[in-house]
Amino acid sequence: MRYFRVTVMLTALALAGISIAALRQGGSAPLPKPNTSGGMSLTEALAKRRSCTAYTDKPLSPEQIGQLCWAAQGITEPAKGLRTAPSAMTLYSVHVYIVDSAGVHEYLPKEHALSTLRADDLVAGLQALVGKPANMGGAPSAMVLGVHLAPLAERVGARAEKFAAMEAAHIAQNVLLQATALGLGSIPVGGFDEARVSDLLKLPEGIRPIYILPLGTPKG
Repeated sequence: MRYFRVTVMLTALALAGISIAALRQGGSAPLPKPNTSGGMSLTEALAKRRSCTAYTDKPLSPEQIGQLCWAAQGITEPAKGLRTAPSAMTLYSVHVYIVDSAGVHEYLPKEHALSTLRADDLVAGLQALVGKPANMGGAPSAMVLGVHLAPLAERVGARAEKFAAMEAAHIAQNVLLQATALGLGSIPVGGFDEARVSDLLKLPEGIRPIYILPLGTPKG
């Protein structure tokens, strides 16, 4: 089953023009262009959003991954580098990571691309580290939000943690609503051992995981 899921994911990436070789070698690969107009209305997404704790094993498509990443931290004003979520001092202290059967990938907002940190399936391992594993519900993918506090702390001192947490919450709500609009499910997860999650995913030094958002097609 694991082989099938990995094969399906890699085939989908290839069909979308995402370079599998680049991902495996730790390079970056562009994501499909996001949809920035149309779709489900905001009010409908707000009305339909529900926490999901049971998912099918259908992998996300590259288009879905790209849209969710864009909702999280996509560039909306290229000239100024402004993004979909507000950020204290526009430092953008939150980094976005996708965990799926193909590995652990960091989202690069300026390039709208993924850069692979690890090329092995860590979804089950991530689920095992969540305080209430049932919340992951067998989701085939997850988005991990990690904060880089040092640059923010230099500007705002002790308020850095508060501002970073606020930014992560803005991003999480964007993702939850975008998932709803795409017919996907998610749930915000905060009960986990940050050090163990960081070690499992091999997050860059100075990055502290603060949110896990399982992502997938709701079951039933």
